[in-house]
Amino acid sequence: MQDLDAALSADPQLWYGYYLRGGLRRKNGDAEGAMADYGEAIRLNPGEWTLYNSRAGLFREIGNAEKAIEDYRKAGQIQPAARDVFYNLGLVYSSKSLHEEAMAQFTKALSLDADDADAYEKRGWCRFKSGDVAGAVEDCEAALRLGGSRPRSHVGLALCSAALGNMEEALSRMNDAVRADETAMWVRLERQD
Repeated sequence: MQDLDAALSADPQLWYGYYLRGGLRRKNGDAEGAMADYGEAIRLNPGEWTLYNSRAGLFREIGNAEKAIEDYRKAGQIQPAARDVFYNLGLVYSSKSLHEEAMAQFTKALSLDADDADAYEKRGWCRFKSGDVAGAVEDCEAALRLGGSRPRSHVGLALCSAALGNMEEALSRMNDAVRADETAMWVRLERQD
């Protein structure tokens, strides 16, 4: 950090230095300092999409969804081929239970990377919460095909099976979820004792 401070003292127009220092401050838990550095980097280089993407992630971490959405949108306007921007925007919308908006963003991410198991899984959950059980099954199965052992996708399929009235299938899918991540399941069960 001292090297960055010295570089920025020598050249206060060094936008990348503010960006890097902002990342270090963010990593060290200094959200206020990171926000100031990201803001200065954006002031110096407003056409760099990664700056908005990083600041949006910080806004998301501190619970300011509206500002996160604003910055992710700006990043996506500057760089419409950035899969992460649309995926992260989908996460923000999903956290606010704006499932239609979230699905649209996950779909954009998938248009940029058709093998993105995470985007299929997240879109599947949004579909389920929106009442599109068939779409949720399709997406969770795609996530499993692409991403291997995914407990959340198995749970999603279990919930879909239950919603369709197939309790035997739902139980089987829940067992698949446990087998996919037995260690995490046991840790959760032990904490409940």
